[in-house]
Amino acid sequence: MYDVCIIGGGQSGLVTCKTFIEQNKNVIILEKCNNCIGMFSTIKEKELFKWSSSRYVSGFSDFPIPKSVPVWFTIKDYIEYLTSYMHHFGLDKYIQYNSNVTKCYQNKQEEWVVEYNNARLICKKLIICAGLNQTPKFPEIINDFTGEVIHTEYVYRNMYENDWKNKFSGKRILLLGGAESAYDIGHIIVQYSDQVYYSTKNYTEWFPPGNEPPEITKRIKKIDNKCFNGSLFLNKTPTDTQLNYIEHSLPEPMSHVWHEYGRPAIIAMFSIPFYLKYGNVKCPKCTHNHNKLCEINETPNSLFKKYVVKRTDFLLDMFENKVNILYYPDKIQGRTAYTKEQIIDDIDIIICATGFKKQIPFLENDVWSGILIKKMIPKKYSNIAFIGYARPTMGSIAAVAEIQSWWVHKYFYDKSFTYNVRTPLFREIDQLNIPNEHINTIVNGCFYIKDLAKDLHIEPNMIYLFFTDLKLFFKIFTGTCHPMMYRIHGYKSYDNARDTFLETYIEENKKGLNQYLYLLFFIALHILFITFLIIIAFALSHVVYISKQFKKYVKYKNDIFVYMSLTLIFIFYKYF
Repeated sequence: MYDVCIIGGGQSGLVTCKTFIEQNKNVIILEKCNNCIGMFSTIKEKELFKWSSSRYVSGFSDFPIPKSVPVWFTIKDYIEYLTSYMHHFGLDKYIQYNSNVTKCYQNKQEEWVVEYNNARLICKKLIICAGLNQTPKFPEIINDFTGEVIHTEYVYRNMYENDWKNKFSGKRILLLGGAESAYDIGHIIVQYSDQVYYSTKNYTEWFPPGNEPPEITKRIKKIDNKCFNGSLFLNKTPTDTQLNYIEHSLPEPMSHVWHEYGRPAIIAMFSIPFYLKYGNVKCPKCTHNHNKLCEINETPNSLFKKYVVKRTDFLLDMFENKVNILYYPDKIQGRTAYTKEQIIDDIDIIICATGFKKQIPFLENDVWSGILIKKMIPKKYSNIAFIGYARPTMGSIAAVAEIQSWWVHKYFYDKSFTYNVRTPLFREIDQLNIPNEHINTIVNGCFYIKDLAKDLHIEPNMIYLFFTDLKLFFKIFTGTCHPMMYRIHGYKSYDNARDTFLETYIEENKKGLNQYLYLLFFIALHILFITFLIIIAFALSHVVYISKQFKKYVKYKNDIFVYMSLTLIFIFYKYF
């Protein structure tokens, strides 16, 4: 009998194991592959594919990725980091490899029975960390295609570099999809195929990664597009480090204004240095600045409706006219694709970068398919959790999984633990529940991490730090969203947390102009909102002062005004 059984030994499974063994729980991890770490261990060309988040946000809160690792590192680098994390905390002794879980169900005592290989075990708590990337999803539009269909997953896990040349050389290829896998595999097929056609059904939210390698920088300089060059000129540091604490401390309704109309604000904010460098050039509002790619999909005003793509290679291929961009096909019949603009004949291969079905074959559908409390706990069950399934639009799944594991431990074992299901009062889009037709666990990563930290009462005491540790205050205030900032105060704090945080994040002298503009912009929004609250307080204090029923209790109007102002500011910043 185990206290906790964790299914999946990747990044989420490892950090969850560490959380629970620190509390002296009897834990086992069942990992289906042989002596590997997670699904990405099976990628064939680990040294060629990059990880999707930067070094600064991808490490765990008490074990940051070493500075010797490149800012944008490879899959191989990340596996080596996770291996060192596993050995450093002695997690390997809890892992049972080659354990293919086939079925999980509850017995009469409501314990979980886990069947795997030719064995089974019983545990009191079950945690699923197997991830979403299990069952590739294909669009219905390809059903009548008579050529070859490949999912990007197949390229990652079944093909070496030599196989790319053999498979794609001289072929006419249609690539469908708009996430990072499309940009990874798109750049590969451009190098070998005879003709590449690309289409995506939804808007591609591309952001310049920052810290581009020299070979990319050389290509960028040759692109005759000031808008595209300008966006990269402004971005000196990794994009995912610019999701500042100050931004996500904006209370409603000001945060609603920002999240719904963020794109026009970004364009206005960065137009000043862009104008100084390039003059009066009108750019499209899509972040990638490619006119045709912008034309085929409507660009939303909100910056937070879908995943952010941070790959530049394939976008450069588009600017270099190596890719034919199409409206999404209305129909594909035989080997012909029909779009509203043109007909494409003789397509040899369709590559689908269309993601994965949310499917967990070893569990009954009613366990995982319904609403999950905080994206983790099924409403019908109190002793099973899903960690690593909340997908941040930008940021690190590992960081999200770490704070999820803290929350789940409290939920399972602390009888006094309470939580709030926070819903927006003013926002049209719930940042903790971003709508998606395929996956119901997409979140704004910063809001989600902050939401769990509020439940755990581990938010940094910023007022205290302002008066006692100004250096740390500003590092958190201008820093990015990561569990590391929630190790400063509260029960998850540790002795070297301050030094680890200060040493991990970007030094001030390495930040570019865009980050200072970004900071000033949000300071201005905070000042504007506080001013708005003070005006409301002034009006309310006047009403109270002239009211006859309060007249006998109130002598000084200024006292009411100060009290009202402080109360409103406290309420909105504390609870909204």
